[in-house]
Amino acid sequence: MTAFLRWAGSKRQLLPTLTTYWSENFNTYHEPFLGSGSLLFSLSPNKAAGNDLNKDLIQMYEAVRDNPKETYREALDLEVTKEVYYATRGVDPRELDPIKRAARFIYLNRNCFNGIYRTNKSGKFNVPFSGKKTGSLPSYEIFKNASKQLRRTRLTSVDFEEAIINDIHENDFFYLDPPYISRDKRIFSEYGPECFTEDDMKRLIDCTDEINKRGAFFLLSFAECDRTMNNLSRFITKKVETRRVIASSSKKRRIENELLITNIDFDIKKTAGSDL
Repeated sequence: MTAFLRWAGSKRQLLPTLTTYWSENFNTYHEPFLGSGSLLFSLSPNKAAGNDLNKDLIQMYEAVRDNPKETYREALDLEVTKEVYYATRGVDPRELDPIKRAARFIYLNRNCFNGIYRTNKSGKFNVPFSGKKTGSLPSYEIFKNASKQLRRTRLTSVDFEEAIINDIHENDFFYLDPPYISRDKRIFSEYGPECFTEDDMKRLIDCTDEINKRGAFFLLSFAECDRTMNNLSRFITKKVETRRVIASSSKKRRIENELLITNIDFDIKKTAGSDL
């Protein structure tokens, strides 16, 4: 199963590694920073919880869950031109019904610069047109399969700490993929004036301790930095290479290290079977 959104910071290229941390013996899959849901759709768990502070994103997923064909047709009917893009961007989504609002979100996501979700201080989406180089809309089959997974996924739009702390059960699995931080601000402002700060990262680290204490499991992916490694040194850490794609020029898209931090002991995972 494949994600249908483009998304800044997506871990699509790391999926071959990320999927190895999942076990069918886990109970509920949780993703409190859902974004494009690349890992969720790749794993296709039987029971899942997806959360994101971006309410427009969650409302779009709800529309795809409930009306995949109608939402897909509406998005497909929007012509990929600069004029249509900016006209669609200028529409107030609050004036649209859920299907048309979701189709607008999908269309803008497919055709905006680098799949970035960014709003101004008034809450209006303001990412420029990327041109036709982003490719066509994924097939309806992908949307139909996504709808099936979303029907097995409880969707919420709350602060990540609330999504985690209020929903930890023994043997659950949490995939934690927060926005990157730089000088207390996001590298790319995904949600307009709100930002993921150092204080938020401290709260997330506290959440990993709580997950571990309650007998659940987590995998945290984050850009390599000494501060994060030091604060989470009690857990298992692995470095993997990834290509950063948020740049104005392809020449600036360099290979960097990503940290994968977990409380899953692979030796135990291999031998524990249903007792994991």
